[in-house]
Amino acid sequence: MGCMSIYYEDSKDIYIIVPLRDAKSYPSRQNVDLLLPTRRFVGECYFWIYTEAKHPIIEFWNERLLPRRIADNDGRRWLFMGKKALKLDLASPPIVRFYGLTDPAGDICLITSNKSFIPHGGFADVERQILGYNHESLGMSQIIPNVATVGRPVNFRLIFTAGAAGIRRGGRIRLTVPRIFSKPQIEDPDGDGYLEIVKADAQLEILSIEVSGDSWEWIDVTAEFKDDLIPGGKVIICYKAGRTQIVPFRYEGVDRSYWFSKIPPMAISVKPNESGYFAPLAYESSHTLTFKADMPDRLHLIIPSHARVGERIVLHGIFTDRFRNLSSEHPLHADVRLKLIGRDWEEDLGCPRGFYGRYAFKMLLDPLPKGVYRIKAESSSGRFVSLSNPIKIDDSSPNLYWGDIHVHSEMSDGIGSPEYFYWHARNIACLDFAALTDHACYFTDNEWLWMQDLANMHNRPGEFVSLIGYEWSGKEGDRNFYTWRDELPLYRGTDPRSDSLRKVWRLIEDMEEEIIVIPHHSLLNVKWESHNPSFERLIEIYSMWGSSETVDTQLWRMPKYGISVRQILSEGSKLGFTAGSDNHDGRAGFSGEGAYYTSIYVPLGFRSGLTAIYASDLSRREIFNSLRRRRCYATTGERIIISFQINDLCMGSEGVWDGSARIKGEVHGTSRISRLKLIRNGETVWSMQPNRMDLAFSWEDQQPLDELAYYYLRVEQADGNLAWTSPIWLTR
Repeated sequence: MGCMSIYYEDSKDIYIIVPLRDAKSYPSRQNVDLLLPTRRFVGECYFWIYTEAKHPIIEFWNERLLPRRIADNDGRRWLFMGKKALKLDLASPPIVRFYGLTDPAGDICLITSNKSFIPHGGFADVERQILGYNHESLGMSQIIPNVATVGRPVNFRLIFTAGAAGIRRGGRIRLTVPRIFSKPQIEDPDGDGYLEIVKADAQLEILSIEVSGDSWEWIDVTAEFKDDLIPGGKVIICYKAGRTQIVPFRYEGVDRSYWFSKIPPMAISVKPNESGYFAPLAYESSHTLTFKADMPDRLHLIIPSHARVGERIVLHGIFTDRFRNLSSEHPLHADVRLKLIGRDWEEDLGCPRGFYGRYAFKMLLDPLPKGVYRIKAESSSGRFVSLSNPIKIDDSSPNLYWGDIHVHSEMSDGIGSPEYFYWHARNIACLDFAALTDHACYFTDNEWLWMQDLANMHNRPGEFVSLIGYEWSGKEGDRNFYTWRDELPLYRGTDPRSDSLRKVWRLIEDMEEEIIVIPHHSLLNVKWESHNPSFERLIEIYSMWGSSETVDTQLWRMPKYGISVRQILSEGSKLGFTAGSDNHDGRAGFSGEGAYYTSIYVPLGFRSGLTAIYASDLSRREIFNSLRRRRCYATTGERIIISFQINDLCMGSEGVWDGSARIKGEVHGTSRISRLKLIRNGETVWSMQPNRMDLAFSWEDQQPLDELAYYYLRVEQADGNLAWTSPIWLTR
């Protein structure tokens, strides 16, 4: 049985039972630690530990709890560790550390607000003390189908069979549906999300359909029995889900320990009698549900954006379904021919070859003379027709690299392993650099050591750069922390020592050359009063949340409680632009697109963005330094080549007004460039509609400055994709 928390729902008491076999270790550390399952609770709690250790220690933030009494007998026994006033929150589970344990795999921690409760026996015994029953007696569930295809409507049929004790009159069942699925409803049989009890061996009435109190990611459907359901009695519920998800994933597990726990859709919890308490089915008695990728439908061609004369070029081709998922389980029939396209000519490259999987290939192309090129895929059947990003062959231009430095995995509130993240970033997304930035408040100190080791192992100078990073979340909004070094100090917005940016800035004082901090989705919740220009040199202007460029942007669907990027710049902050995904499926720079929700995490609805960096070479130090110097720009995911200068100053620079602003640059798109806009101090002062894929431009702004002006270029493509250059600042 995995980590599990049990809560009374009709009293003030709370019980949290945590098997320490789920605690995390690191070979050189003497402690194990874990993320404590929580709900909203304020009050005094009593700590117990079931262990054979003689002198265990529990560390809760800065306070250590020691055994109040030590039994003389050998073997495991319950030790009372004292009491502590707690303020728990659903979104901020604390980290608990354990020292002095001899065999954590068999130990248990219990935290309760019930002063008179004294635990006896092992896990099952304590569970029976609290609930009056065990999970194994609650019953079992089956779902049909248990394998579905992403993005397709599914009519689910859930079969619940009552356990040995049955369910008494007044007992309830609760089934849970992720909010990315169609919202369950019982009013319209022909409507999306219709949920119906088609059979019940006892009268059953649906009481409520509402956002769960355990997670804002779930909808809970609660039904009450008006008669006794005998042991072996069945309930069959049908649910019509027109909207499911576009991310392949296998749902399994039963516990609701954390708001981000990925329990199966229509997972059942049971309250077997009127005075009982909801508990999930046993793991082996609950259903699983697997979403698989659809058949191959698209071909993506990716080449470097820049190469030197005489340098050979690597072409990557990736076949995916319509949502950009790998479709390795389906046969691939692709009558594709590739063509190299220059300014006035084409060259046949033949059929794809060099496959390194059933869905991806890599071809080494001959060197090319100076110019801009693309690769086109053609097919007689009309499938897999595509065009690559442009490549510029030029000895004088700096190197242009692409990356995604804002991604989450199963190490916090997402899915996908860190190992898969790095493999996917390099081999499928074909990124030059990436950073896994899981939420610091949702992984432990020991896990952080493993995560840094993994990032360092995958860092390959000249081939692929992995920056070490994480996301800090607190009262002032969300910030991502990065370093070029092999270690990064870990600070959490849930830790009293670092729960405000004022405290964090003090902790990292004098580390400006080692740490960059990037705020993101500023329209949502960023508080700018705590801005620190020494560390915050950039801002994420776009992600799968949308764009925070302006208050009236069309690329935003969420409430707006924060401040736009233009407002921040107009207040005098000097920030370059990045874009990322902020996806929660562990897939950097190449996550889902083309549907209602593009992530397994509510409510992201846009495609993942990319950050472009101009740097002298592909190394951690140079990528970091280029970010710090703001030599970067942001796109909505397309590898658009942009150069942008004012008075020979490159993007991100600061200069002095000498009587005019002489603007020049180039744009090479992945689609026709429909409009260029030059933004000065929040207003469009120049624009053009080139309606072509490649162009050079120049313009002179002679409007006098008052004191300070920032300029940036906004690129709009005919296919709806955008790009934003980091600003250039001029002062009188």
